Amino acid sequence: MRQYFKSLALAALLACGGVLTLHAAPAANVQQKDQINWLTDFSQASALAKKESKPLFLYFTGSDWCPWCKKMDKEIISTTGFQKALGNSCIFVYLDFPHYTALDKKTQEQNEGLMKTYGVRGFPTVILLDPNQKKIAQLGYEQGGGEAFAEKVQKTLETYAKTQH
Repeated sequence: MRQYFKSLALAALLACGGVLTLHAAPAANVQQKDQINWLTDFSQASALAKKESKPLFLYFTGSDWCPWCKKMDKEIISTTGFQKALGNSCIFVYLDFPHYTALDKKTQEQNEGLMKTYGVRGFPTVILLDPNQKKIAQLGYEQGGGEAFAEKVQKTLETYAKTQH
């Protein structure tokens, strides 16, 4: 009987480990979104954008509660296609509004202020800014995957650049 319970316990442990492994393994075309250097301090990001003459990519998300945000993370932001296409062309700012994770007061106030400044009313929202913080465009989740979204961002930035010269 004792051997039976040991075998049962071992089987349960292995089954749980297998489930955890399956949950933790990302799909083949998905990388962690930290392959892009995401900043959370807007002042720092803005200074870097000016220094490097790059646009700002502000990503407003409700990472731990918003189903469309989770979908955008999985299908767009975390994909290799998105990251390869845009990784070095923008300064990326991650502006989270979580329900189940506490943000420090400074970050929370910053994020709420930016949300108000740029008229963000829902999640997920991407705001593209020029290096001087002038709003270029506002985008949301769109089907088509990371490469298609990156292409839309690139075309938007190219069109804006043509109007500035």
